[in-house]
Amino acid sequence: MKKVFSFLLFVSYFLLFLSCEKSRIEIPFTEISTGTSLDLNSIIINGNKIFIAGGLRYDSTFISLSSDNGASWNAYQNNFGADNKAVYCMNFLSQDTGFASGYDGKILYTTDGGNNWTILFSSYWPIRNIHYIGSKNFIAVGGSGWRHGQIYHSYNGGLNWSVDTFNNELRNF
Repeated sequence: MKKVFSFLLFVSYFLLFLSCEKSRIEIPFTEISTGTSLDLNSIIINGNKIFIAGGLRYDSTFISLSSDNGASWNAYQNNFGADNKAVYCMNFLSQDTGFASGYDGKILYTTDGGNNWTILFSSYWPIRNIHYIGSKNFIAVGGSGWRHGQIYHSYNGGLNWSVDTFNNELRNF
């Protein structure tokens, strides 16, 4: 009796599955040219601005802005110091105030909507991600090659940073 019930239950589920209507959903994508062949690591939409960031790990920083939904891009030619390396992450607190972090261990800061970027903090190890967690508190993570990791904390708007180290690289949180 138990085998017959199991068999009937299996057949019922099988018939139910076959009777379900299946439809194909297609999502159209449009390729947008950014004007670079460098790696793109981050995209942020900040009001009517779209920022993309990236570069080559060892030798180039790339930050570009579009104010027309990606139809055109303006690359920033900023001097981020001698160690001009890839940007991994960008975040904005408001239309004007934003942060970026990258391979060379720098945290970049803007107060004019991304028109100008300055170095707020610098570390030896790459910083993979940065987030504002409220009331002038920031947290950033990074490390190198899955064998050395850090969590950076700032409790005063990025003026001072403390660090906790780990045995493994931290890439996101």
